[in-house]
Amino acid sequence: MDNPDRGTRQELNSIRNNSYDIIQIPGTKDKIKIGWIKFGTERKVSDILNSGKTGIKYEERILHKAAAAIVLNGYWKIRLFWWVLWRWYFFVKEYDHAQLLTIIEAGKKKVLLMQYYMAMASLKQLDDCLKRTNRQEAELILQQQASGKKE
Repeated sequence: MDNPDRGTRQELNSIRNNSYDIIQIPGTKDKIKIGWIKFGTERKVSDILNSGKTGIKYEERILHKAAAAIVLNGYWKIRLFWWVLWRWYFFVKEYDHAQLLTIIEAGKKKVLLMQYYMAMASLKQLDDCLKRTNRQEAELILQQQASGKKE
């Protein structure tokens, strides 16, 4: 097996150490640290996007809410501070969509999708329901053949 290249080793080290990327928000002096996205953060962003709420007020605030979840990045941080941070971004800092896009893009880069997909593929190979289904179908076919011969 070949050794991974330098870039891959650096990315693995970054994941293991939960390294942060420092993002400069355009048009401001504000810098924000974005770490590797945790499951609680993904869940919160999904809840925000799929809440079923509609209207101008909600649509104006959706990016601020998602950006706050990405910056906090952790179940307890989101649970305790999310409601304050997204309002801070919306009402006090008044970030526009272009400024929030840098946070959201940085968060998107920090999602471990390939590891998730590989783990799900491995779990699917361990699924014994597929074997049972094939066996049950085979038994059903044999029963139909046997009952067909008797008639």
